[in-house]
Amino acid sequence: MKSKTKKKHSDSDSVHSDDGSPSFRKVPRKNGWTCPWHPLQFIEWIFITYFCIIYFGCIVPTFPYEWQPAGYIIPAIVMFVHFLVQIISISIDPADPSTHKHGKDRMVPRFDRTQHPHVIENSHCYLCEVDVSSTSKHCSVCNKCVLKFDHHCKWLNNCVGARNYKFFLSTIVSGLVAAVIVLIATVYVSIVYWVEPSLLHPDCVAESGSANEVMPSVSSSVNSTTADPNITDIVTDSPPYCSDDAWCRDNLNMFTNVPGLAFFIVMILTAVLSVIAVGLLAHLTLFHCYLNCKGLTTYDYIMKKREEESRRDDDEANFGADIEPPKMRKIKRSQIVPIKKEREEIEMKKTVPDVFQTDESVTVDCHSPRH
Repeated sequence: MKSKTKKKHSDSDSVHSDDGSPSFRKVPRKNGWTCPWHPLQFIEWIFITYFCIIYFGCIVPTFPYEWQPAGYIIPAIVMFVHFLVQIISISIDPADPSTHKHGKDRMVPRFDRTQHPHVIENSHCYLCEVDVSSTSKHCSVCNKCVLKFDHHCKWLNNCVGARNYKFFLSTIVSGLVAAVIVLIATVYVSIVYWVEPSLLHPDCVAESGSANEVMPSVSSSVNSTTADPNITDIVTDSPPYCSDDAWCRDNLNMFTNVPGLAFFIVMILTAVLSVIAVGLLAHLTLFHCYLNCKGLTTYDYIMKKREEESRRDDDEANFGADIEPPKMRKIKRSQIVPIKKEREEIEMKKTVPDVFQTDESVTVDCHSPRH
């Protein structure tokens, strides 16, 4: 039997979007692929596609041949993991299992606050019309109850709950690793572009390395009587453009030969975007690590902050209201001290004799004759 005391959820469970505007869906959203898609989804996929094209198509080909296998394989694995966990996070339906009792295409009624102050009371959702878990919250965007609700992610266009939280966390961690790799690569290429542009041409690096390896054997062979003249031709036939920095800068490949300044601008733009991505993903990763250490969800953290702000506002509003005014002490008439002017007048009256004052010891005979 349910208790009469209602366990109320916060007003944030109501059918309102994050910006406060009314939001209502007649049919609950199944997952992140349900239309309409959020614009941030397109922005995310555009960023990922851009990073993959620039890194694998423009940056890695400038690495020395010895570096290129690692430059392709390691980031490719990270990108594949990122794609995989992100697709899983989007595809999973994080709804409370109790909500599937009425079918997937059930029409959700509009919430009426005149009948119920909160969407969920005593673990019963008035919109889903089922009893849900104590950790479930009704998402206003998806219009369904989510088991162990954490938050609604606009980048995934899906809620994050108990069923897909681990995949969401793997998505941001793998994205952070991929963004750091792209950032390091773009910074390296941008520095080498001005310091030693010949290093951005793998042929120059390979030929200089082979020349250094062959040179000792050639010098010993030249001194011998059986020296082969063809070896001298191979060593001395190094590409002349490798020593020309201007040529090395102006003949870089971005699927085709482009001016050096255009190549450098693209690298700087990619580095700036990588810094933004690293900053956002690092902040999000550290924030969720903090929540896991505290045993909180994003929803719990936000509610806790709101309660603290509300309590602080109440304290500021009631500041001084509980202070009692000072009590007035009753003063006796004899304890009243005269002010300075009145006190001086009283003293003067005491010192000046009163000529009109009669003394009983002195008598004047008005009928006595004058002498």
